[in-house]
Amino acid sequence: ATNLEEFPDMKDKNMLDYGDELGYRSYHFFVKIPTIIDIFGGIEHFICEVQGRSELQHIWAVRSHDLLYKHGEGWNIPDEQAIEDMRQLSNTLRAADQFFVSIRDRIRRK
Repeated sequence: ATNLEEFPDMKDKNMLDYGDELGYRSYHFFVKIPTIIDIFGGIEHFICEVQGRSELQHIWAVRSHDLLYKHGEGWNIPDEQAIEDMRQLSNTLRAADQFFVSIRDRIRRK
């Protein structure tokens, strides 16, 4: 059950190529999951958001969460330069992902 037309706000979000304002990159999509809700086998469909990203994008997301959102006591609030640095790092990792794909594709063709 993946027809979500009755939920117009739940459309796929492709943030792989450009990322968000901080540099976060991911592909978000929504699915309905049939879930048993009682001992009698009753089922309801629950909507879940799935985020797909590469390993490099995941590492960026984990580190940015620590640096930009959950910085520790005694840390400065990230300034515009830190945010721009994170955007640039995100762009670099996206380029590395594309380079890996290119290498993989050349090797597979032979």
